[in-house]
Amino acid sequence: FICWMESEEELEVAPEETNIRTKELKREGDLSSATFSFTNEDHTLGNLLRNVIIKNKNTQFCAYSVPHPSENIMNVRIQANEGDASELLSQGLSRIGKMCDVLAEKFKDALSTYDENEMPMQDQIDPKNQNRIM
Repeated sequence: FICWMESEEELEVAPEETNIRTKELKREGDLSSATFSFTNEDHTLGNLLRNVIIKNKNTQFCAYSVPHPSENIMNVRIQANEGDASELLSQGLSRIGKMCDVLAEKFKDALSTYDENEMPMQDQIDPKNQNRIM
């Protein structure tokens, strides 16, 4: 992931395999409140990101919205108890990246185990109709 904000420096939160582009829409007075707009994202990332950020003890408020279904935009509003709201965003995206790494590793392990258990069954497949012979 790369998360960037037009008004701030680039925040690198994970490898550059996927680009998530966001811009900071609104900043109130101090740095503790901000709204971020993500392009080409929807409820999938919005709900996950909200759930991860809200679990941070420094989060006072976090919500997301998709203004209109025909637009590929998702907005996230973050308010921190203290500190910078963009730091909560960065931490949330980093946590999601780590969760995805764990999920991918568990999937690979399960697939490997499945392949090992299914390999002997390959000899029992009828090549004409691809049904297993019992």
